[in-house]
Amino acid sequence: IVLHRDLFGEQILDAGCDCGVMSVFLAQTFPGSQVTAIDRCPEGLGIGRHLADRLGLSNIVFKNESVSDAEGMYDTVFSMRTLQENRMDDDRIPVFWPLQKQVDDYYKAVLREYAGALTKPLLSGGHLVCIERCTADPLLLAFWNLLDENGCVVKTNTPEFISCMEAGEKTDLLGFAAKRRGADVSGAVFVRHCGGTDDEDGGNRLCGGVSGPGG
Repeated sequence: IVLHRDLFGEQILDAGCDCGVMSVFLAQTFPGSQVTAIDRCPEGLGIGRHLADRLGLSNIVFKNESVSDAEGMYDTVFSMRTLQENRMDDDRIPVFWPLQKQVDDYYKAVLREYAGALTKPLLSGGHLVCIERCTADPLLLAFWNLLDENGCVVKTNTPEFISCMEAGEKTDLLGFAAKRRGADVSGAVFVRHCGGTDDEDGGNRLCGGVSGPGG
């Protein structure tokens, strides 16, 4: 986050903030920004408010609501470890299906509602910043495809694996960012594994002779 300050604007939404630790970190790191932290757990929000009060932060507010009910528009939507919790499926994953069929016929269906809700409050030119418990797998590819369908193109210079300790065990996370673009972005499906690069306006140049806007 500190190395990618340009992704964070004046209005920041922390979607699914849990107990507010990252929300408070964002408020401290970007004192000139207003952070709105939302979650469906009132107990977690209470912890976040207490922490923010102890630190004397005045640029953060906590709200008990889901991302689908979020009001207002934001320069940055931040989401950490929420993808798995918002999958609309029953874990009967079709692991023996071909990769593209897994993406198109299964994972996009179970993530479609959440991807739409997560990108809805994002202003034009704004950024969605995600840190998730996933790797380069069908779930991630489906999510990136859905972001594209909702007018947000993943910036191919941002995906980065992060290792940390969680409850005494090593956890691997993946951070990435997507930029809100216009309707002309739809259909510019990218594959990071092919070594795509960003165009100068934040789009993607893709493999196989297909490219995003400006490619």
